[in-house]
Amino acid sequence: MREVVILRVGNLTEARYEFVKHTAIALRAGVSQKQIDEISFWPASGEFNDQERAALLYADEVVLGTKVSDETFGNLQRFLSEPAIVELTAVIGYYIMVAKILTALQIELEPEP
Repeated sequence: MREVVILRVGNLTEARYEFVKHTAIALRAGVSQKQIDEISFWPASGEFNDQERAALLYADEVVLGTKVSDETFGNLQRFLSEPAIVELTAVIGYYIMVAKILTALQIELEPEP
C-alpha cells in the first residue's frame, strides 16, 4: 500500500523522477503493472482493493486539498490504526516534499545502462 500511495503522490505532483524510480520498487513490493498503469484513474479502476482505495483517496485529499474530509478519514480508520494513519500521512508529506524538490530543481532521470 505504501508504494501505491507514493506512486500516486508522484503522479499527482507530476514528479516523473519519483514516479519512475518508485515503479521499480513497487513492482518488487508486489504492486501489479496494471495498478501502476491505472494509478492516474484509480477511482474507475477495478485493480485496487478497499484498503488501497481508502489510502489513495486519503492521499488525493492530502495532496490536492487543505483538509481531509471526515468521511475519508473515517473510511481509512476502518483499515488502519491511528499510528498507521500518522505514518501514512508522514509518508505522503515526505514524498510531496521530495516531488517538489525534484521538480523545482528539474532533476532528470539517469540514462538506462
